[in-house]
Amino acid sequence: MYQHLLGGYTSLAPLYAFVVGVLITFSGARIASLIGLKLRTASIIAIVIFCFCGTRTQSALVVMLECLSAATLVVLIAYRPMAGLFDPLDFQVCRFYGRISYSFYLLHTLGILFADRALAALDFPLSVLPIFASTILLTLVSILITTPAAYLSWRFVEVPAIKFSQKTFRSLAR
Repeated sequence: MYQHLLGGYTSLAPLYAFVVGVLITFSGARIASLIGLKLRTASIIAIVIFCFCGTRTQSALVVMLECLSAATLVVLIAYRPMAGLFDPLDFQVCRFYGRISYSFYLLHTLGILFADRALAALDFPLSVLPIFASTILLTLVSILITTPAAYLSWRFVEVPAIKFSQKTFRSLAR
């Protein structure tokens, strides 16, 4: 199987996520039109599957289901906007996290590490809490730590780099 190709150091199981991303890029509108009138039902099912997969061990099947449900949501949000269901995505806090999402993605593992260390330094053992409660607590503390770092990275690395590349591209295009 291709997922064992690199000898156990990593898994190539999520390789199909690239294929799904390319498919959505070139055929998203057509896929959305095939879903037809059952948009709300498809959206709710995709959200439930995505959230359920987040609570499971990351086997190849779970990662595939997570990828496909996320892709379905992207298609439905991008190509078949529905009044009401996705309106919360227009909230300021959602737009803020959308802007810093790439930096957040890059820094979130450090945020989790620092959150775990911070809770340990406060002599707050997560192991005494039920797993659900400790996961929520660690997630909230991780978000609180990662958000400022992601914002600073977005503001002082991403934005200047984008402006520089646009300026460079314009001068090369002349």
